Amino acid sequence: QGKNSAGYDLLVFNDTLFRPSGYLKQTVANVDSISWHFMYLDTTGTIIKDTAYPETENSYQIQSCILATDNTILLTGHFYQGGAKGLIWKLDKNLNTLWRRVYYNGDYEDESYLYSINQWSDGGLVGVGTYYDRYLNPNYEALFLWLLSTDSTGCLSPGNCGSDIGFVEWALPGQGITVYPN
Repeated sequence: QGKNSAGYDLLVFNDTLFRPSGYLKQTVANVDSISWHFMYLDTTGTIIKDTAYPETENSYQIQSCILATDNTILLTGHFYQGGAKGLIWKLDKNLNTLWRRVYYNGDYEDESYLYSINQWSDGGLVGVGTYYDRYLNPNYEALFLWLLSTDSTGCLSPGNCGSDIGFVEWALPGQGITVYPN
């Protein structure tokens, strides 16, 4: 239907290519429902393993993936549910979900996107993205940079792995910087 796609990022390791691919399942009231397939391909492009993620969810996209220091795969992106929500998804080498965490800044209806992910030297995660506060800044020209730092399990601290996670704003020139909650 023209809306099926690969993720924006590919991961190469040990002569194997990892590729996330989204498939449009249905469109209801202009909202696309997507399911994801995670694939390993060999150097000739032949599929070695194709694992379908069983749930279908609203309009979500994988932006980047990395091979973590513990030899797992970390994906980042966003999905839409009352506003865009950032996500970090951790897979083992067999493409099984270890965990998936959802993050957003501000009100539930605001737009929060995560575009890339990396690791700190202690195994913690750092993601970068943007958010848009539709109440305080009522136009899409008012995007804020969003820097998300978590421990290796995607949590800010033990017991704080849920939504409405903290953020760091990168101030515009001439403004002070606000660091929260760190």
